[in-house]
Amino acid sequence: MEIRFSESFANKGKVYHAQWGLNKIFGEDIDERKVMNEQELIARFDEVWEKTLKKFIERSKPSNKEQKDAIVEKLKEISRKSKYQRQDYFNHNDEHYEFRLYGIDGVAQLQKLSGFADEYELNQLWFFSAGDKHPDWLIIKFATAKEREHFAEIAKRLNQDDENLGRELIRDFMRKFEKS
Repeated sequence: MEIRFSESFANKGKVYHAQWGLNKIFGEDIDERKVMNEQELIARFDEVWEKTLKKFIERSKPSNKEQKDAIVEKLKEISRKSKYQRQDYFNHNDEHYEFRLYGIDGVAQLQKLSGFADEYELNQLWFFSAGDKHPDWLIIKFATAKEREHFAEIAKRLNQDDENLGRELIRDFMRKFEKS
């Protein structure tokens, strides 16, 4: 399978994923990625593509109609939580390859190039992180990785797991309003 990138994905998709993509896939250096220039971001995406993404997509099988419908539902659920309507970019005529990378589900939307036996153009790439699937989760985004690390250090000084400390702080806050 030969996979090329659509013009739109090559110019915008690579930059978006490299800058804002999941840390497990694109690197733990999120603060650095936020300020990288376009060329650096494209280089980061291309590096991840060659090392992992491409292989996982090539090993997967095209989705059937029921699987495609399930993908659209996942995209709608994510869209309800954000301002982007991801399902609007889903094209039922394209092929969709579901894969799992580092415990994260992903879908690549590929358009088969006419006249070519096994050549495709990638025009969309979606990842479904655990937070997208669990309505009982609250994911807190710190302003910087440094701020997040500082919170983890405080939890460690208190001999607590940072996730448990965060949960207890939120529960304590909620209890204050239950008394009112």
